[in-house]
Amino acid sequence: MNTPPLLLGAAILFWGWQGEWWPVAVPVALLFEGARWVRRRVDLNEAQQTRLSDMNVILAAIAGVYFYASFGNPRAIMLLFQWLPVLLLPIALMQTYGTRDAIDLKVLFWSMRRRPPREPVTVNLGYPYLGLWVIAASAANVRGESFYIGVAALAAWALWRARPRRFPAAAWLMLFAAATALGYAGQAGLHELQLWVEDAVPEWMAGEGSHTNPYRSASAIGHIGDLKQSDSIVLRVRADSALKTPLLLHAASYNDYVGVSWFARASAFAPVDLRTEGSGWTLAQGARRASLDISDHAVLGDPVLNLPRGTVAVENLAAISLKRNGLGAVQAELAPGFISYRAVYDPAAAGAEPPTAYDLKIPNSEQAAFEGVARELGLKALAPAAAVERVRRFFADGFEYSAYQGKAAGGKTALSDFLLKTRSGHCEYFGSATVLLLRAANVPARYATGFSVHEWSALENAWLARQRHAHAWARAWVDGAWTDIDTTPAAWAGVEDQGQPWWSAVADFASWARFSFAEWQERASTAQKTMLFGLMGLVVAVWLGWRLFQGRGVVRRTDVDQVPALTAAHSGLDSEFFAIERQMAQLGFARHAHETVIGWLTRIEGRFPGGATELRHLASLHYRYRFDPQGLSGTERSELAQRASVWMKNAGLHSQVRQQES
Repeated sequence: MNTPPLLLGAAILFWGWQGEWWPVAVPVALLFEGARWVRRRVDLNEAQQTRLSDMNVILAAIAGVYFYASFGNPRAIMLLFQWLPVLLLPIALMQTYGTRDAIDLKVLFWSMRRRPPREPVTVNLGYPYLGLWVIAASAANVRGESFYIGVAALAAWALWRARPRRFPAAAWLMLFAAATALGYAGQAGLHELQLWVEDAVPEWMAGEGSHTNPYRSASAIGHIGDLKQSDSIVLRVRADSALKTPLLLHAASYNDYVGVSWFARASAFAPVDLRTEGSGWTLAQGARRASLDISDHAVLGDPVLNLPRGTVAVENLAAISLKRNGLGAVQAELAPGFISYRAVYDPAAAGAEPPTAYDLKIPNSEQAAFEGVARELGLKALAPAAAVERVRRFFADGFEYSAYQGKAAGGKTALSDFLLKTRSGHCEYFGSATVLLLRAANVPARYATGFSVHEWSALENAWLARQRHAHAWARAWVDGAWTDIDTTPAAWAGVEDQGQPWWSAVADFASWARFSFAEWQERASTAQKTMLFGLMGLVVAVWLGWRLFQGRGVVRRTDVDQVPALTAAHSGLDSEFFAIERQMAQLGFARHAHETVIGWLTRIEGRFPGGATELRHLASLHYRYRFDPQGLSGTERSELAQRASVWMKNAGLHSQVRQQES
């Protein structure tokens, strides 16, 4: 490696500090820095280097699949970045303990093997590999001041050797300190701006949930075209008794309709106290009527939980904390990945807090249409329960489900056009229209989102909810409790199921296998995991050994003093051909910066006395000396030196003759 002594080791220890992975960082740092005192080297030919590189790519791919199967994206991508330098250890050690100070890029990139460049292109992995450790540390850190100080220290250490010597060291240190201070101020300012935006306008920010933003629901109301939904499995539900389906699992509710979106106003989150016995969180008062075991996948971390109406407690959830807003959204503090929890519920429980003024608000753009229908139905003269039933019957008579929406006509809003003319739409239309119609009847109502559970899987022995089972409905305040009002025609589930692709069975099996592996990891003991991954590591090691030593190639070990790769000689910097190029330039035959050697010799051939035949032979020896992993034999090395010396003497004589003739 071409990095200064101890710098690479410091970067590795910095990674271990940020991610608290000292058991890995310390031995790896010693492995790299110890190479400076180990005198033996392993001489791998190009074929063996290529096999090792290919194996390393496969190893990284296996790790990526494992991260995805265990945690899903985007956490899998983050973990891959965190562990990438560890996964690339074989390639880095190949150079560190090898006989060559640079690796041909053909070894690392398949594309360059198919179309190799005219001249070999080599790279020393020292600084790129160091950069990988710093990037990995940034993916694992909590972005505190210590991280920035560590990065600045590593940068100063690396740049110190490359500093311009014509400037005083004190001036360089002052400029570096100023750049560091400006960089820290910039990143701190951006962080404060993000915090201010999140606090001032929370609905602008993502809700950090796996599928739900608890501040805003950006609906497809007004969207022209076919509403497409993914077939991927989102939830798995197991009940302790017979389950009546469809079951609505609530994620979040919203109380303010603006444009074509719903917002959660005046609904700040508050922490939920953990039970004294530490077995779960109590959300509301109520009896333990039934329970559901729910398995979810938190894509972004801190997910919004999907819970049945009347949930009084959440149990068996490995979360740091739980918080809840006044509209009934429950958010857990935990890392991305597969999660499971038990929802204990009582359908008679009141649920969220009592209604507010927002729960009766109708936007001006929709008021005329909904007030008019409410008058026609006589809703305001009815008690809340009776008004709810009449609204149910209204949407059940003459309305139909459709995933396709056309353009609203006559200047109407999309929702008014649905209510008065088309009477066809998806669940977001039915849910939104039901909420506003109930409000026109003076019944407090909210827009609710979540999932409809109605599909049984014999393979998984559980109820499934797919992404296309995401659903929207209304919640009305009736007799002192929030009641779910789903007016979307029941046929909607069948319409959605008809769109299953032909390969859905294969995708379902893969999803089940991935989920089962994640479940096993959660249940397995440390000894079981160690045995599994140890066996996998043994298989990889045996395969690597077979790939590395197969064929006629032999791994040779040699003393560091006998390794030309660690000297300037092996890199070809002492090649006599450089002197030939300088002499040719003095004679007026300089090689242009953009020219290859072959192109240069072709250009000057016929103009230089004696032609370029001898130069071509010398150039061939020179490039083998510079870039061929096998280098030159002792005889060939002597030939290059002797013939180059003879050529330069003859070139000098030709020059003297030309000067005398002129």
